Amino acid sequence: MPEGLIVALAIAGFLIVFPLFWSAVVFLISRFSGWSGMAAHFAIPPDKKVTGDSFGWSSVQFNLFTSYSGCVDIVVSRQGLYLRPVWPFRFGHEPLLVPWTAIEDVRSHDRWLFTANKVTIRKPGGWSKTLTFYGKRLGDSLFRNWTKASGN
Repeated sequence: MPEGLIVALAIAGFLIVFPLFWSAVVFLISRFSGWSGMAAHFAIPPDKKVTGDSFGWSSVQFNLFTSYSGCVDIVVSRQGLYLRPVWPFRFGHEPLLVPWTAIEDVRSHDRWLFTANKVTIRKPGGWSKTLTFYGKRLGDSLFRNWTKASGN
């Protein structure tokens, strides 16, 4: 087989296999992290615009093993907390809008170099999930909007 054909087949194979592999991994992350479980309750259409305090390329930790580091766009709005991964990480991740009524608690903890903001989300039916967001400005916006909406 000519060397040029082998190189062309290798490149074509990569261009087909890599996107499929990437999509499968990102899809599995949505299942293991709990994103898909939250989407069952809080998903919104991808084309719905949410306005408020915007924090692009932010980080959120869903559990001990799953952290979306610097790849989630977050909007803290009057309606609630909007989460959507940036483009390469969207497969299997529907945009979420968690209403303030579903947020039970917002707490900030100053760490050595950063601020961790823990948000406890509760859905009728018994389950709850605590997400950790990073950044002082984001934490201030979360707490201010949650306090205003919940009357705490």
